[in-house]
Amino acid sequence: MDLSEILLITSGLLTLSMVAATLCRHIALPHTVVLVLLGVALNQAASNIPALHLLSEFELTPDLVLFVFLPALIFESALNLDAKALMKDILPILLLAIPGLLLSTAIVGFSLSSFFEVEIMIALLFGALISATDPVAVVALFKELGAPRRLNILVEGESLLNDATAIVLFTILLSLIAAGHFELADTTTALVDFMRVFFGGILVGLVTSVIMSGLMVRLYHGNQSVQIVLSLAMAYIAFILAEHTLHVSGVMAVLVAAIYLNGLGITRLSGATTHAIHETWEFIVLICNSLLFLMIGLSVDIIALAGYWQPILMTVAATLFARALTMYVVLPFAVDWFSLPKISLNERTIMWWGGLKGGLAIAIVLLIPVDMDNRQMLIALTLGVVLFSLIVNASSIKSVMHWLGISELTGDERSEIKHGMDHIQHEVRDLIAEFSKLGLLDHDVRTTVTDALEWSMQDSQEPLSAQQLTRYAYLNVLQVESDELEHLNEIRLTNYYNYLGYCELLYNDKERPVVLQHNKKSKISNSERMEMALINFLIEKDWASKLLTYYQNLRFTNLIQRDIVGILLVNAALKSLDSQREVETNVKIIAQLKERFRRRLKVRQARLNAFADAYPEYCREYKNILFQRVALSFAIKTIKHDLHSGKLGAKAFSQIEEKLKKELKKLPKISSSLLLTKRHDLIENVPLFSGLPKDMLNILATNARYVNFLPEDIIFKQGDRGRSLYIVVNGTVSVFHNSANGDVIPINDLQKGSFFGERALLGNKVRSATVKAKTHVILLRLSAKKINQLAIKLPELKARLGAEDLSRREADLHRQRD
Repeated sequence: MDLSEILLITSGLLTLSMVAATLCRHIALPHTVVLVLLGVALNQAASNIPALHLLSEFELTPDLVLFVFLPALIFESALNLDAKALMKDILPILLLAIPGLLLSTAIVGFSLSSFFEVEIMIALLFGALISATDPVAVVALFKELGAPRRLNILVEGESLLNDATAIVLFTILLSLIAAGHFELADTTTALVDFMRVFFGGILVGLVTSVIMSGLMVRLYHGNQSVQIVLSLAMAYIAFILAEHTLHVSGVMAVLVAAIYLNGLGITRLSGATTHAIHETWEFIVLICNSLLFLMIGLSVDIIALAGYWQPILMTVAATLFARALTMYVVLPFAVDWFSLPKISLNERTIMWWGGLKGGLAIAIVLLIPVDMDNRQMLIALTLGVVLFSLIVNASSIKSVMHWLGISELTGDERSEIKHGMDHIQHEVRDLIAEFSKLGLLDHDVRTTVTDALEWSMQDSQEPLSAQQLTRYAYLNVLQVESDELEHLNEIRLTNYYNYLGYCELLYNDKERPVVLQHNKKSKISNSERMEMALINFLIEKDWASKLLTYYQNLRFTNLIQRDIVGILLVNAALKSLDSQREVETNVKIIAQLKERFRRRLKVRQARLNAFADAYPEYCREYKNILFQRVALSFAIKTIKHDLHSGKLGAKAFSQIEEKLKKELKKLPKISSSLLLTKRHDLIENVPLFSGLPKDMLNILATNARYVNFLPEDIIFKQGDRGRSLYIVVNGTVSVFHNSANGDVIPINDLQKGSFFGERALLGNKVRSATVKAKTHVILLRLSAKKINQLAIKLPELKARLGAEDLSRREADLHRQRD
């Protein structure tokens, strides 16, 4: 077929698809089902009408599905997937995607082998390809129906992952069939191959996404086209590199690449660019979906398929039974066994009936070698099951959802409708009043229009409860905070780390119930535990002193910025509460929410002020550079808006932008250096070193390092091996002893000029107490190794160390007696 003919047919099919989309507004069938039926009709017409004969040559090939449609469809689906919600249900999804698919493969395979005397390995091969719920079909349908959020995550997550499992399993079985034999020893080899292909795909996707996301950020100069093209390249590079070049899972590669881009990539771009990327992928998916489902229909010869109606019905029954066994037996058992979040019976029913098959199964079955036994029968069975799935399951799933009550409105959705109607009425009344003031409407017309609007917006639902009103108002505020966070990210007020942290915080706030009383003290997070473990590991290592200083400075920078951003978010929230007229009658609710956010504002302001008091010069320097950068970034964003709105010409824009960017480049990097007292003076004030020769003090000062700690940071623990002495430059540290029965025995609070840890100078001694930062603390760390080297040269220093050690031993004995 000539290229011109391919383009002509493609354009014609896309036109038909758009016509079908318009017709679907007036009929009960989903768009995907209409496309399949239209494709079947076109295929029959092509065999009877000479003018349509070319359509019979326009067939669905494995390469077309695998390397053209599948990467785009999976990438777009994963790009819109809520990764946080996915991780909450990752265990049940993995159970369905791997053990569930293996069980279904076995049931379908043994059923086919028993009923139709197909060789067992070939039957299992068919079971693998037909057991996966095709993400293309499932995602398209659930988007149309507006399925509940968690149900959508479960079905979409399962369909994406078991798609990869099915392809990997099919490939392994096909290689075993080609080898001509299968022994028990081959099971281990097959399992190793499965792990290699599955996790190899994850690795390829991760590496590809890290490289391409980095390019998207570094090549970003306000031109959205660059990022859109790179996202397209990312999808196909990840898939083809994995599937074709490295022979690992292309689906997993694309899935991981898209999730990484969504969570860690495009968040570093502007909101407009992110929106453009999503819109472009929606356009790409519309084209791919339209062509794919039409071509599925074109692949079906109804007359030829009718000859296999009995095997098809038996296979459909086996497939439905296998999936039912997974949903109603295996999944509930696993949920109880592993204490996973409950999945209701209704949700499992939808997941069972919504396990659609699509173009992926057809693509895989066409990969079966031409000379393999029963190939034609397997193709017919696949087409039959796919047709049944798309025509029967897909067209009836909306009714099933309604019958099960899943399509009923949730409390949040009822609140949205109620307040949406109220908001519309407020806005339209204001508009009509403005027209009336200008003399465009007389009193009678105004009354008629207003009454008609109120009649059309009349809400038959029961009044919302106080709890629903509170949650609606709270969700509105959280959305305002989310919008403000996006704005602050665009003008570079927040770094990537803090941006993700607040995204996580806002997400968790939306998920949990509204609590208006005082917040309880938050628990230490896993990331904070890891952070402290890293600090404790580095602090006593001489080789890591510069690394520790750099890491602590990053922590300080993030903390200042976190509270600045947090204050601005709360300020935006309070402003929105002042303007929430939709709930004006619930003054008490608004007052409670305001009080909650005011408390949050005070906490963040107090934390920032405490830090500024501890490190005034550092905070001043940091804010100076930060807000200069923010001002210039905001100015660039403003002139871009003026350019797009026509307020500014291209030449003027170019000159202003160039000047602003030059000023941005002139800004120094935000330095974390602290202007502190001279090290020499601090060291000389320690009794151990007082009176030592100046050259020796200079050597100690040269090798000393400043280390910063935050309140509650552990500097070292009782029982640790000591390698350093510390001098308190600023702040207060708390020293305490842990008794054998677990009691904490306070020893002392040390302030500016005090020193501790000197026992480590006597040869890697075990710490006898725990030292913790009580406030923001700056310490000067002296290496025991360097001090002991000097003690060899200075007998006086050695004697002082010995005397100090004896004094500490006597103090320990005295404390134990007490």
